[in-house]
Amino acid sequence: MLFGHGSFFFEVMVYVGLGLPLVNLLLGALGLSGHGGGDVSADLSADVAVDSSFDLDTGVDGLDLDSGDAGDMASDGASPGKGVPLAFDVYCLCFAFVTCGAIGVFAMQKLSGFIQIATVAGGFALGVLGYVALYRFLIFPLKKNNAEALKAGNLRFRHAIVTFRITKDSPGTIETKDAVGAYISYRAELDPEICKEERIEEGEEVIITEIDKENGYCHVALAQRKTLR
Repeated sequence: MLFGHGSFFFEVMVYVGLGLPLVNLLLGALGLSGHGGGDVSADLSADVAVDSSFDLDTGVDGLDLDSGDAGDMASDGASPGKGVPLAFDVYCLCFAFVTCGAIGVFAMQKLSGFIQIATVAGGFALGVLGYVALYRFLIFPLKKNNAEALKAGNLRFRHAIVTFRITKDSPGTIETKDAVGAYISYRAELDPEICKEERIEEGEEVIITEIDKENGYCHVALAQRKTLR
């Protein structure tokens, strides 16, 4: 064994803690992960305080059409007033494994008696504290500021800016802000029942009138009152 005898359990913790991120990077580089090169941590992580349902990826940039929850505008569980939820995150777990495992290997090889036991216990405590600190100060802020898709119900009646012209015969692209204020793009076409224009150019402000879940488009009409930019 790499670390010597008497520390197999802690060696496994170190191997797992170092190995999982490497496997994740390898799968992402080869495009072999479950979401076309996505993040293993994203697949395995689940916030305890968040609805456990999963949204279906429609292939439309930023458009979450599978969820009917019009009231959930928080990004990845970061809802107002709830603080930081306790969550399971693979990277945090790996960090805790490496911390606890390394201390455990040291204690098993270099120490004995009560000092060894106390050091192992301290290693577990540091692993837990490291998990909480890493999630609180790194993972959670990154998730909170991620430009995630708004739910279909939240998109309706929102104002957006045209970033690629929309015509009667050809869809275009619009841009609006997500739940945390970051800009995110959606494909859009003219609303055949409301929009009187046959063409809306880049830079024009529109209002999202309806969501076409079947085809994956936002229906838009020219905004009569400008509220953006």
